[in-house]
Amino acid sequence: MVFDLAHNVIIGQGETAIATARYLLHERHTFEVLSSQENRLPKDIRAHYTNQISKCSLAWVSPGIQPGSAILEQVKDAQQILDIDYFLTHTQSNVILVTGTNGKSTVCVYLQQMLLSLGFTCDVYGNYKPGLLHALQQKLDWVILELSSFQLYRMMSGHQVAGVLLLHIKLDHLDWHTSESEYRRCKEKVLSYSNTQVGEGHFGEISYLSHVQALSKRGHDMQTARNIAAAQTMLRTLNLPTPDVSPVYLPYRRSIRSVSDKVLINDSKSTNVASTLSALEYTYSTYPSQPVLLILAGICKSGAFSDLINMLTPETQIIVVGDDFKELEVPHQIRVKRLSFIKEIVTMFSGVVLFSPAGSSYDQYTSYAERGRDFDAITGSIA
Repeated sequence: MVFDLAHNVIIGQGETAIATARYLLHERHTFEVLSSQENRLPKDIRAHYTNQISKCSLAWVSPGIQPGSAILEQVKDAQQILDIDYFLTHTQSNVILVTGTNGKSTVCVYLQQMLLSLGFTCDVYGNYKPGLLHALQQKLDWVILELSSFQLYRMMSGHQVAGVLLLHIKLDHLDWHTSESEYRRCKEKVLSYSNTQVGEGHFGEISYLSHVQALSKRGHDMQTARNIAAAQTMLRTLNLPTPDVSPVYLPYRRSIRSVSDKVLINDSKSTNVASTLSALEYTYSTYPSQPVLLILAGICKSGAFSDLINMLTPETQIIVVGDDFKELEVPHQIRVKRLSFIKEIVTMFSGVVLFSPAGSSYDQYTSYAERGRDFDAITGSIA
């Protein structure tokens, strides 16, 4: 596949766009960064900002830009690609693609840990870690690539990688995709990129589910068992050894802190209802005798709250921060409050405080990590 790098235009100012700009700068390619918003680029690439272009041979589209966005009209006659397309065309590394609704980042880290322990060089990129093009400047044996439905929607066909892993799919991102079926099609598209396929067995791929029960009997909670099973089954399918790994928890994925009469769980990485369901399941099983204060926040990507409502116990209270979750209707015995500030009620509460927002952070923050740090700061002085 040939790409015309004569006139590069990068669309957007997010982390992927910035990483792409820095790669092109390092490789001495000319480029512009096109955005309809005011210039907020870092100093080293600030001069490349524009809100109007005159020519473009190759448009690097950031994954979160929705189809039909007005800004795409300026590059409608150019070849449009993701950084992933360019990487997969040029890399010499073995690549594993991982997607699903929840657990992607954690499974990628497990794969990385196991491959490193086997003596390979390996790194993880994607949603969890932008900057994929910089992997082209390294001599890596393996690259683990976490893919969102946004990326899969735009990815070119024809790429072939060492293996693909399709995790559980739950309803998500209906603010971006036109329907649940389209969202599922985007996720399932990953299976077209390799003949070595691992998943839940719904589409003929090798199932990792048979390995979950054995891992849970060894003391892992169910979600951890599923994630480790997926990673180990992937390596086994690739005819590689499957080393044991210890559970890993990514930043702001169930970060636990005990303070006085309460347990604070910072699960800011939860950006959808399915992820919060997993966090609730963990909380109820780990702290079965304690009341729970669930804090929801951000922009909810779907109104499918029935599973969440069915899981709630009468001892659970809910705080909603912000203006979303308007369709959340819970049984009358469960108290729901809408607040802008949470410190006071968290201070007064005795039990488990679960900050698992179930929504994206972009109403108030640039990322789930910034939101997680803010929750730690808000609750840091509680004694």
